Amino acid sequence: MRTTLFFLTAALFVQIGAASAQCYPDRHNTSPNEGWVSCDMRDSPNPERERGHWIMYDLGYTYALGEMNVWNYNGADLTDIGAREIVIDLSTNGTDWREHGSLILNRATGKSRYEGETVTDFKGDTAKYVLISVRNNYGSSCSGLGEIKIDVLENVTELFTQGKNSCFKVALYPNPHVGQFAFDLTSECRGEVQYTLYDAVGRSVLTGSSDGDAGRMNRTLSTAGLSAGLYHLVVRQGGQTERFPVMKAVR
Repeated sequence: MRTTLFFLTAALFVQIGAASAQCYPDRHNTSPNEGWVSCDMRDSPNPERERGHWIMYDLGYTYALGEMNVWNYNGADLTDIGAREIVIDLSTNGTDWREHGSLILNRATGKSRYEGETVTDFKGDTAKYVLISVRNNYGSSCSGLGEIKIDVLENVTELFTQGKNSCFKVALYPNPHVGQFAFDLTSECRGEVQYTLYDAVGRSVLTGSSDGDAGRMNRTLSTAGLSAGLYHLVVRQGGQTERFPVMKAVR
């Protein structure tokens, strides 16, 4: 059993986008705005890589990864921007990197029926950060990608986390999730618990609170109707605030 993380690559660093934006989930449209494009070379987060075009994904947690699908840059008449040779590096802390391997990507078709390709299988290798560096492309001075999909193995769906100096701790499960997730709070704090779920750009999408003073609380939150991607659950009690990444996936 696997869940899937979708990424719409629309910025130099990670930006999570909605897979539901397409009529067919395995097709990619031809809009030049639907993708990531880099025209300026930058220093890589991996010091062993040369200065160049790259994009890094922060998955929020360390996951066991499965297959990865790639839709190359599919802008009409701009498919020369698409990456040809890429190298993938993985990291659990953003500092220490290990190379997964080099891959050759097919050029996108520039048509709305373009369905991308499965390019690799991580076979359970774990990572919080996925770095994709472009070594060359199909002829443009800029380099880009359209969309990335990564399968996540479900044996890591329950995660437990706590801030270093917090008087409460929170268990989130399943994470990633599809339509709803739960969180358990156990607290030595005093006072009402307030919680807010924020999307990737900082907008509040769900809010709630405990019924008075809470030493223990369980809530199940529905994310039906929300786009797939990375969210953050912010929990406040007793003057303390903790933030927990929550990933909504597409099954």
